[in-house]
Amino acid sequence: MHMNFFRHAILLLSIAMALVSCKDDPNLVIKRQQQEAQLLELDQELQSLEQQLKKKPKDVSVEIAVTKDELTVLQKEAARLESEIVLLREKKLLLEKEFADYRKKYPIN
Repeated sequence: MHMNFFRHAILLLSIAMALVSCKDDPNLVIKRQQQEAQLLELDQELQSLEQQLKKKPKDVSVEIAVTKDELTVLQKEAARLESEIVLLREKKLLLEKEFADYRKKYPIN
């Protein structure tokens, strides 16, 4: 809000100065007009930068932290499940050996 008011005030002031300066030195009038043109150019550049700031992506650092925490939990769960798989494979091998021993002891005719 203040920026728009400030821009309008500068523009009105420069127009007023241009009207008053009609009786001034022509070189100074030209210099003032160049400065006014430069002010308008800078004003447009400022507006462009403000628009870019409005399009700035939102801060996602909180979501990243939550996702990292979830990833840690999931990695621990994956490690636990991998350990469980190793134990179950060992148990399977043991049961297969016991079953093979049982079949040797009690053959089916």
